[in-house]
Order: sequence, then structure tokens, then C-alpha cells
Amino acid sequence: MEKKKDKRPIQQIIREQQKETEMRIERECEQLQNPDAVKIYKASNPDILDVEKLIIKCKYVQTPEMLEYYKSLNPSEENIRYLLVNCKYAQTPEMLKYYLSLHPTATIISWLIKKCEYCQTPEMLEYFKSLKPDIWDLIYLMSDCKYAQNPWMLEYFKSLNPQVKYVKSLITKGEYYQTPEMIEYYKSLKPSADDISDIIIECEYCQTPEMLDYYKSFKPSADDVSELIIECKYYQTAEMIEYYKSLKPSFEDVGILIENCKYAQTTEMLEYYKSLKPDAWDVNHLIKNCPYAQTPKMVKYYKSLERYDHDFDWIIETNKE
Repeated sequence: MEKKKDKRPIQQIIREQQKETEMRIERECEQLQNPDAVKIYKASNPDILDVEKLIIKCKYVQTPEMLEYYKSLNPSEENIRYLLVNCKYAQTPEMLKYYLSLHPTATIISWLIKKCEYCQTPEMLEYFKSLKPDIWDLIYLMSDCKYAQNPWMLEYFKSLNPQVKYVKSLITKGEYYQTPEMIEYYKSLKPSADDISDIIIECEYCQTPEMLDYYKSFKPSADDVSELIIECKYYQTAEMIEYYKSLKPSFEDVGILIENCKYAQTTEMLEYYKSLKPDAWDVNHLIKNCPYAQTPKMVKYYKSLERYDHDFDWIIETNKE
């Protein structure tokens, strides 16, 4: 006879299983008030995960003897890390030393320092540095962990001679690093126009008139300025549109700006676009892909370039009603 398929949602099944486990642990915990019961429990050869959960949840087994028993089960690095994060009783110099003896990676130590307040110490930061962490592990720790946001960790970061992209990432991810000093340090690395555009788009702190002037000093192309206007609302201004026009963009560039930026969807910009004498293919593309350009006036303009194309007759017919 076939077993009936469980039709409950998977999340419900998981929740109910977790509840059953917790209830079982509660029952076991009550029984373990008796020292003899601990011996009986050990004799039952419990699974290491059960022992781990019991130590976390049950104060009666939070003893040196139980921790030694737990170690005798050869817990993995992941097991001990979970115990350290979730059980204050296990947060001792001895358990931390035992954990480090398993040689966790810099990536894992970065995570542990962030998640476990007990591990937020100068010694653990030094241990992390001794592992010669990958630059991304360092950025992850420095941006996500307040304890690691300090002058000496920043100096350590700089001592690694990070590339422009890594400094940009640190500035954009961590408010602590959004300072005039860090912006100057970033500039000292000689970023490209694309780098400056990226940090302006990704970091609100960098959306300032000063950073715009710095960006302009690189003499960016019209295409690059168009991308900045599209991606960054702060620079969707009349002044930036005028600056953009001063770079003499092609009709293709202007069409892309109008298509992708609501701020540029104006009568004036459409007239400017037409003044550049776009070809029929480009006008066709703009009308197809930009609802703002789907007007009888634009269709008539298109027909003046491609009189036998009836693709957009529906626009004129719709507007007659």
C-alpha cells in the first residue's frame, strides 16, 4: 500500500518538526534535574545535535562535565560555532580556544565576530588578521560589524593597498567610512571616470556638487553622463541636462536617455532629439519602446522619414476617438 503524500506546506512541516523537537528537549531537560538521569541520557548515545540543543536550552546540563562529553563526540567546526553563538554558558576562553584549534577559515571567523558579541575582542580581531583574510572577508566584517569599525582596522585595510573598487565597496557599504577623509583617500587612488560614476550612483553620501565637479574634471563622454542621469535621481536636473547637451551627444544617445529616464521625457528633449536628425530606424525604436513617445506628433514625424511604414497607425487612430 502506497504511503499518502503529505500535502502540508513544507514550511508548516518544518515548523511542526521544530516544535516537536523543542517539546522533547523540554521534557528531557525536566528529567535531567536528577544527576542519575544525565548518566542514563549519555548511555542512550544521543546524536550530537541533540546534545548541542540540550546544552543551549537546558540549564541543568550547562556543566563542565557536559561540555567535556560534548567534545568527546567530536563536534565539527560548524557545531561548535553554533554552540558559541547561541549558548552564553559555552562562551568561555577554553571553548573558544578549543574552537580555534579546529582552524576555521578567515571567512568563518569574520562571520563569528559579527554574530557573537563574546568574540568581539581585540584578540579575535588580531587572530582574524593573522589568517591573512581575503579583502572581501575584511570588507564584510568592517561594513557589517560595528565593533570592527575603528581607526586601527581602517589602517589595516589601507595597509593592504586596496584597489579602487575595494575602497568604493567599503565606502558604499559602511556609513562609518562615509567621511571627507575617506573620499580624499579614494581620490588619491586615481579612480577612473567610470569609478567615480559608480560610487556616485551607489552611495548617497557621494551625491554632492563637489563630487559632480570632480567627475566632470575627467571629461566624461555623453554616453557616461547619460548613464549617470538615468541611474542617479540626484543628478536629474536642468543643469545636468544642459551639461549633457554641451557634450554633443548623438541622436542614439539622446534616444536612450529619453527611453530610460522619466525626467528626460519632455517636449523639449523630444524636440532636441529631432534636431539631431535621427534616422528612421532609431525613431521607430524609440516609439516602440517608450510610451512617452507614442504620440500622433511623433508618428507623423516618423512617417516623414519612412512614409510607407504603417506600424504606428494605431496610435493616430486611437487618438482620434
